[in-house]
Amino acid sequence: MRAKAIVGHPLAAFARVRLWKKLLMAGIASGAIFGIYFIQQRHSVVHHQLVRRTDEPQRLIALETPRPTELETQRQAEEPATARQAAAPENERQAQLETQRQAERIFKMRLETATRKISVKLNNIQCKNPYACDSFVSAITIVNNSGETVSEADFGWAFVGSTDSTCPSTYPTKKKVQVNLRPGDLATVNMDASDGPPTLRVRYCVGVTGVAIVR
Repeated sequence: MRAKAIVGHPLAAFARVRLWKKLLMAGIASGAIFGIYFIQQRHSVVHHQLVRRTDEPQRLIALETPRPTELETQRQAEEPATARQAAAPENERQAQLETQRQAERIFKMRLETATRKISVKLNNIQCKNPYACDSFVSAITIVNNSGETVSEADFGWAFVGSTDSTCPSTYPTKKKVQVNLRPGDLATVNMDASDGPPTLRVRYCVGVTGVAIVR
């Protein structure tokens, strides 16, 4: 007796195919979810390990840092005093230099005041040449109106026209004379020079350009 071939219904085969597809998609989805969960858990473990490894050297350094000994504490306390002692000579030198500069400024002011307070009076002038005054002799009187003792007086002179009524305000220094003028003293000084003009129609002007005083 021949067996009859049984052919399944087409709808049943289609249902089986759809069931397998659903099972396959469910499996793929489950695998993806498990993979994502595994990656997250692995990342969390690695991050935790990195944090631990980052913190460990700091803890080790903190544990290995020795506490300052009593000797080091004393040395640290003495460092500011040692620095001040090292800087003391330089500070003293700077203070001495400033004192010297201040003394020089004061002395310079005394010189300028004394120079202004020396008055000059022309007594006479004689030209050695009857036709010119290129060589001449003059006599002047100086008075010390300052509060300083003057040990030297510097003089300058110039010739101006016979009709000029004023003399120059400044002169070049042409002669230094040693004197000893205490406050209120006066002295007569003679000038012998050969730098005058080749004429007699001139007027002679003379003034003090500087002084030396006793410190």
